[in-house]
Amino acid sequence: MKKSEKIGLKSLGGEKRKKESLRILIAVLVILVALCSLSSVASAAISLSCTGDPSHSCSSYDSVSSIDSVSTVSQANPGDTITVTVDWTGWHWGDPNHFAFFMKLTSGGSWEFVDSCSTFKSDSNVGNHYTMDCPITVPSGYSGNYYIRVTANDYGGYCNPGESGVDAEGSTTIIIGDDDLMKEYSVTTLDKYNYTTGFDPAYGANYIYPKTKYWLQDKNSWTKKFYWYNSTVWQTDFGTQTSGYQGLDEADYHIHFGHGGKDLITEEQEICLYEWNWGNEDHNGLKGDVAWDEVYNKWDLDSEWVFIYSCNVLNDSIGKWGAALNKGHMILGFTTHTFTNYQILDTFYSQLIDNDNTMVNSYYVATTSAFGGDVKAAAIADTEDQFYHDHLWDQGEVKQDESPNDNIVWYAEWSC
Repeated sequence: MKKSEKIGLKSLGGEKRKKESLRILIAVLVILVALCSLSSVASAAISLSCTGDPSHSCSSYDSVSSIDSVSTVSQANPGDTITVTVDWTGWHWGDPNHFAFFMKLTSGGSWEFVDSCSTFKSDSNVGNHYTMDCPITVPSGYSGNYYIRVTANDYGGYCNPGESGVDAEGSTTIIIGDDDLMKEYSVTTLDKYNYTTGFDPAYGANYIYPKTKYWLQDKNSWTKKFYWYNSTVWQTDFGTQTSGYQGLDEADYHIHFGHGGKDLITEEQEICLYEWNWGNEDHNGLKGDVAWDEVYNKWDLDSEWVFIYSCNVLNDSIGKWGAALNKGHMILGFTTHTFTNYQILDTFYSQLIDNDNTMVNSYYVATTSAFGGDVKAAAIADTEDQFYHDHLWDQGEVKQDESPNDNIVWYAEWSC
């Protein structure tokens, strides 16, 4: 088995691509620091910068009469830098004001310090209305529903929540980790087909599903959302609907095994379902096929990672299939033929769970260990951060969902 090695877009010859057109774009990474930057919210508010790292020193002097509102994103992941917008009323007079940010679970516990900063403006009106955008980094290990608490203090340094001398306090809430706070997986496998040759022995039912269940559910307490096989696999299981039953988009991780093929009528690569017949099947039927345009921009509920273990589905279709990733994070698959292999999932899941490796690196190790150079694998991510940093839940960083959707995907393709 090959050792785990870090890979990236450049080392694998991948490029950043625009969905559908696949035009090359240039991206610039911006490293955020823990300081408050200028913003303009309401016309009556004065934009203010909050910088530095003041220490704890709570005084009885009062310059902040109220924290009027605190707001941020609804969901983020450990390690994310989020912007907390603070609106407040007061003045500075001759010295700085000090702000601090704390977090704790909404279910209880103690406030934990996250960050602090100071503001100053020469003013003499006690009723000034100020607004500021403050980037803070979510600590590692956080998961669940959290309060974010902001404290304000005049002279000396910052105050803790509820401490004697604190000028004002304000709060908001945020979900840290999985969108619905449940680690869920789903599986679809096809070993039998009505019009084409299947797999004997049944690889999907005897290997793909049991291995996935063992690693995720039995060893790591994930919850199974569904397992469908053969003629019970329907098109809607792949998240083709945006209301009601949404299939794989109701689970964090989905793996599919079965044939992939080229529709001889549309000439598009697609996932073959039980009634697939080289393009002669009913394209609107539940058991015929799944084409990229049927999931276009639709994975926006709970899906993070989708593994399509099928031949050729991503061949000349990376941008098209990548367009499904509205808020989903990643698609793993193949751009050529591939084969059944009885070590690939143990390697893949062990890299993810035992080694805490990233999703892309784990897939790279698994595929290059399982196949030869005639097989080409690919990983498609919705953002560059997700490509380089996404892990399974509780195994490391999981980057924030992309919002708004910028119609750009990042991918790498490699010979195994």
